[in-house]
Amino acid sequence: MRAYVAKGINSADPLSVFSYRLDHPEPTVLATDTTVLVHIAYAGVNPADLQYVNGQYEHAPAHPMPRFPAPMGVEGAGVVARVGSEVSRFKPGDHVLGLHRRLDEGTFAEIASFEEDELALKPPAVCWQVAAATPVAGVTALSALLCCKALKAAYEEKAPAHSHSESTACNAAAGPLRPAAAGAPSPVKSVLILGASGGVGSFSVLLAKHFFHIPLVLATCSAKNVQYVQQLGADVTI
Repeated sequence: MRAYVAKGINSADPLSVFSYRLDHPEPTVLATDTTVLVHIAYAGVNPADLQYVNGQYEHAPAHPMPRFPAPMGVEGAGVVARVGSEVSRFKPGDHVLGLHRRLDEGTFAEIASFEEDELALKPPAVCWQVAAATPVAGVTALSALLCCKALKAAYEEKAPAHSHSESTACNAAAGPLRPAAAGAPSPVKSVLILGASGGVGSFSVLLAKHFFHIPLVLATCSAKNVQYVQQLGADVTI
């Protein structure tokens, strides 16, 4: 299959390790009974894709290194091709988006391997490009907001299926978020979001205003992005 493959680590010139291959082995064996193979339509690009090959994560237990050569890419969206025998939430043909916890079979390829809890159904109204760029920034934003105990308690009440562990936010893409009814009081009265026009900042504003219904969302951004951040839901821009 076609893939954009990294052959190893090069801290001096990390981009030199990437090459476009037409014959990278296609994942055909399901690694576990909960593995899902996905035909990738679009892949998101993140700093982590470069950090793995510049050696930054080489000795970090929380970031297992890929078995090189391997396609990079920690997030993407596409169509389910095959599912393991224990997969219950997805079937071939489903449109999904996902976030990898490992990079052995990343999303910079025609087919990527995910575990079932790394995927969510793509909403029909969301285009492929937006879906592919959502998981990393979206989950990071949710993780940051859940550092507030009051918001975490509210989240667990709305999404009880995802509230069983401290890694809840990491698996947030596993199912739909259920915002409180319009007018429902928020446990938090105000929040300040820094860098609100970036990927994580944009999702933070959206979640704060439209999911947690925080009355006063303050956001910092450059002058050229004020209108954009206000459209996301910020009440005050700085």
